[in-house]
Amino acid sequence: MYYVYMQISVIGMGYVGLGVASSFLSFGHKINAIDIDEEKIKKLKENKLSINEPHVLDVLVKYKDNISYSTSYEGIKDSQVIFVCINTPENKDWSVDTSMIDECIERLSDFIEKDTLVIIKSTVPVGYTKSVSEKLQKNGVFLAFIPEFLRQGHVYEDSMKPSRIVFGVEDEKAKKIIDQLYQPFTCPRVYTNFASAELAKYASNNYLAMKISFINQVANFSNEVGANIEDVRDIMELDPRIGKGSLNPGVGFGGGCLVKDTKALYKQSEEAGTPITISKEVIDQNEKQKYILLNELSNLFNGLEYLKDNKILVIGVSFKADSSDLRNSITLDNLKVLSRFTNNFVLYDPELSKESKEKLGYAFEDNLEIGIKHSDILLIFVERREINNLDDSLFEGKIVLDGRNVLKAEKINKCQYYYSIGKGNFKKV
Repeated sequence: MYYVYMQISVIGMGYVGLGVASSFLSFGHKINAIDIDEEKIKKLKENKLSINEPHVLDVLVKYKDNISYSTSYEGIKDSQVIFVCINTPENKDWSVDTSMIDECIERLSDFIEKDTLVIIKSTVPVGYTKSVSEKLQKNGVFLAFIPEFLRQGHVYEDSMKPSRIVFGVEDEKAKKIIDQLYQPFTCPRVYTNFASAELAKYASNNYLAMKISFINQVANFSNEVGANIEDVRDIMELDPRIGKGSLNPGVGFGGGCLVKDTKALYKQSEEAGTPITISKEVIDQNEKQKYILLNELSNLFNGLEYLKDNKILVIGVSFKADSSDLRNSITLDNLKVLSRFTNNFVLYDPELSKESKEKLGYAFEDNLEIGIKHSDILLIFVERREINNLDDSLFEGKIVLDGRNVLKAEKINKCQYYYSIGKGNFKKV
């Protein structure tokens, strides 16, 4: 099949929008990148990103002649395909806040031309795409919902080589454009209706969240009975029905997707009268799990109020390694509690920009070795593997609470006290 290069508009330059823009640039298309955030667009024009995401900036710079940046919707008139990648955060009642994407759809309808394909990539409530389709089809516009399954820190990789692509499409003309646009991708493709594609996104994230919460509960039990959670996990993963992945115990999950998507699915199912109660249990377990290190620290000192004379190093602030995203940061939730009892702590996170650190208002140490040397207690919230490159002697006499089971045995043996998630505790006599 002869491949046709298209003019594509991408609205929203967050993780999803950057993934769309960089991947389709790589395939030779011309991109009109739009975001109402003037500062974000200014940075992109200066060849800078507002987030930390490998390879994306390299691609944007390499194909800079094929991409334009704007805060105006005017440029969409020349586009055959428009991707909507607008954030859909959670409301206080766990429902999905669609106000920003609603405004986006309203604005683009003023500029959009007939026979244009609009593809929603934002995570939206089940039924949303259908309702938008009924509005836009009156103007001769085609609509599709194509959910994203990106991992932060791997946005470009996952955009270029996705594990699967799900096409929620209910119009033959839209399907023809999609077939042409996605011709270079060789991964499995699933064509379905709008509702199935929307639900598949929520179901996938909820299942991942459930695996994380399940292994965390098993890990907590392992600590009580003397089992090694890593051995338990490895045995489980040998079963092909279970498979590998997302069975790493820790302090819970954060970020911009799993937390809001578990809440959103439960809220939608509850309102429909068919509550997915497992999602609610996952949410509750995750809320308990994220404070497990502070609970253990409190037990060690007979109360957090007795920590005042101990210097603490908090390792990792973003919600996971290889990301600068602070949304639903487990560390920040813990710092709110810790700050009530002591301010004698510093933070380490090399992923955060200077501006992000200044906004947080906490003291940071940029050198991990110095931070450990000057601390009595280490709280590891994020899997910072560089800690194992340091000399073992640094850990002599330290109290280490490892929320990601990252520390290696030779360093653990130097600690005065070491707490893990499901591998047992080490304490010198």
